[in-house]
Amino acid sequence: GMRKLALALFGGSAKPSDAELEEAGASLVNALEMMGFLSAKADRAAVQKVGRYVVGAFKAQQRGDAVDDVSATVGTELQGLVDNGEVSFPSIFTLVARAYASIDGISRSLEPDFDFAKACEPFVGKLIQQEYEQQAAKQREAWAEEVRSVFFAPRRTAYIERTVRSMQSGDIEIRSRSTKGEAALARLERRGDSV
Repeated sequence: GMRKLALALFGGSAKPSDAELEEAGASLVNALEMMGFLSAKADRAAVQKVGRYVVGAFKAQQRGDAVDDVSATVGTELQGLVDNGEVSFPSIFTLVARAYASIDGISRSLEPDFDFAKACEPFVGKLIQQEYEQQAAKQREAWAEEVRSVFFAPRRTAYIERTVRSMQSGDIEIRSRSTKGEAALARLERRGDSV
């Protein structure tokens, strides 16, 4: 879940298109569901809108741009999700947040200019790179399979044609076996023997 969340927020371009926002927002929502923050029964339209807003606001903040007011943009959707009990905070993440705050506080007390989020960027970058490499490998494999099917299609077609011609000329006989028919025939034979 955390990997998907990081990929949704940090992956992609700095100025994402609407399609990229849609995809990253859906990935963010899936990650939040996996981590237990969001109910799977939540209103999909509201959740998608919130996801797009979160990713867009995060990217805008990274660029140093102004961020739209959350209450004006997705306030009603967020309120509806909270009112319906579809947003929750898993207890395990209390420990994660506490650990993050402790590490950040200790680091800043030792070195006032230290930024824990900046220190994490190389690791998040590595996670994103691994995800992109996996996606690229899947795409290459799918492409290779399509190319193989194009090259082997004539052989398969020729094999089917040879088989059909052999059936037509009588070189190959098609037989089928019906176990139900055999059982019925055996019953009839037993009845005939008993009569």
